[in-house]
Amino acid sequence: MTQLLHKELTGQIIGTYYDVFNKLSQTYPEFIYERAMTMLLERQGIQCTRQDEYQIVYKDKLIGVQRLDIFVASEVVVELKVAPHLAPIHFAQLLSYLKTVSKEVGLLFRFGGSEPEFARSQGMDAPS
Repeated sequence: MTQLLHKELTGQIIGTYYDVFNKLSQTYPEFIYERAMTMLLERQGIQCTRQDEYQIVYKDKLIGVQRLDIFVASEVVVELKVAPHLAPIHFAQLLSYLKTVSKEVGLLFRFGGSEPEFARSQGMDAPS
């Protein structure tokens, strides 16, 4: 049986997602949900940052930057989507962010539909 990394922390993040999903309309742009989740996590005493930039360097040259939606307790990458459903490209983006910050746990949350949908990734495997 696989041991879940950061089980308590991810449980709090998932609970926060459900709170925001259930209390806000599903018609807002992504940044509204991002701000709401960050606010609630911080109220719980959980340190998080929004839209941190990470440089991508290849052969000693800066080739771009990636911005994480939310980085929780410097351990869990949270990616938010406003979409009809989660798609493979969303999972690929989450895995890319995990690689960028050298972390193992990521959560992908979808807003914009009538039912909540999320996935958890641990390691470099596709989220489940």
